[in-house]
Amino acid sequence: MLIFEADSTAVVHNMDSPELFPYKPPQMRKIFDAFAAMLCARAGRGQEHAA
Repeated sequence: MLIFEADSTAVVHNMDSPELFPYKPPQMRKIFDAFAAMLCARAGRGQEHAA
């Protein structure tokens, strides 16, 4: 999967102007939400195993 650009750090950022890149904010929100959901799901699994 290629997300906007590939560089040595693979940084996905939300610092570009929405006027200049109007397609980015909705896609960035999807990426950030998916990442947060992944962390929450993993954190929940960790608690189940610890019990």
